[in-house]
Amino acid sequence: MKKFTIHHSPFTLRSPFTIYYGKRKTDHGKRTVNRKLKTVNRSPGFTIVELTIATAIFSTVLLVGLASFLGIGKTFYKGVTLTQTQSAAQAVLDQLSSDVQFAATVVPSQATGTGAAFLCIGNARYTYNLFREVNLDAHDNISKFGLLRDILPGSSGCANPFGAGAVALSKPTELLGNKLRLSKLDVTPAKNSAGGDILDLWNISLTLAYGDDSSLSGGDTANPVCDANLSSTQFCSVVNLSTSLNRGL
Repeated sequence: MKKFTIHHSPFTLRSPFTIYYGKRKTDHGKRTVNRKLKTVNRSPGFTIVELTIATAIFSTVLLVGLASFLGIGKTFYKGVTLTQTQSAAQAVLDQLSSDVQFAATVVPSQATGTGAAFLCIGNARYTYNLFREVNLDAHDNISKFGLLRDILPGSSGCANPFGAGAVALSKPTELLGNKLRLSKLDVTPAKNSAGGDILDLWNISLTLAYGDDSSLSGGDTANPVCDANLSSTQFCSVVNLSTSLNRGL
């Protein structure tokens, strides 16, 4: 580039600047950066097809996870329901067994004449309705009960709790919890090979079911089963228990 210098007289101020004529230098670095920025700005984003595929995959994973979570919850509640039913059935069996072991007499089941039945083990009287779901919010000691236990006066024998000549229930205790029902209760003498009674050996057998009529199949029979086709099957369970023991131990 041609350099041009301005000469000054001794009596004028001299400029400290040098003036250049010609083309302006190009800043190649800036142009390179600008080119790179333009390249970045022109880079494409996700297409509609890519977003659709990603959304579909995410939705599938979410649905699978939700189904697994619901399955785990259903299994958990099924286990809780079964455990509660087993505990209730075991408590009833233990109470019956204890009464039989220390009873002077055992009187098998009899009808009350009102649709219920009762039996006596010593002075303990058990009054029960088969197949009736217990609702503790609408419970009474006349007809809306499951399995009641009370203590008879010493001289009353095994008296009917209802009807003419009845000995009314005396502070009975409900042995079943809410939504439970007694499907079977048998307290019978054990039999020998000839079909005769074995002295002082008794068999106790009972079936408890948990659930309402919509979740049980055969809820009004001695052998109910949970309807596996229902979504509410986790809130249904059936427990069968039995034992044999000697009276008068």
